[in-house]
Amino acid sequence: MKKSNVLVAVLIISAMIFVSCGSEGSNFIKNTIGEYVTAMELQYMIEHKEPYKLIDLRLADAYQNGHIPTAKNMPYITPANLMYMVNEPYLMILYSNEDAIQKNIYMSLRKAGATNIVMLSGGIYSWSYGFVTD
Repeated sequence: MKKSNVLVAVLIISAMIFVSCGSEGSNFIKNTIGEYVTAMELQYMIEHKEPYKLIDLRLADAYQNGHIPTAKNMPYITPANLMYMVNEPYLMILYSNEDAIQKNIYMSLRKAGATNIVMLSGGIYSWSYGFVTD
């Protein structure tokens, strides 16, 4: 019974976050909690020109074969190289084709004090809104 109560609470909070996005771009970042954003939330951010940086952690050839619109490829990035983006007035979103890669970078940045960083839930495999090539 307790697990179902927690699940219901998580779903209600998630719905409140999505509904509260409204028309003001800065509200999205203020209402984002947890480690992940969903593909639907990212699509909303892209469409509404929210302030974010999308970082594709895959190798260059995978990126060139197709990536999420607006993503920047940083395949060999280290947490130290991303520190200049820590706590900027935008959300930094990481994604990869391997959860361990995005989780490692995410955890390193969180330990260093980053508060504006999340991962794309499900990584590249969760994205169903189309890919672009450069």
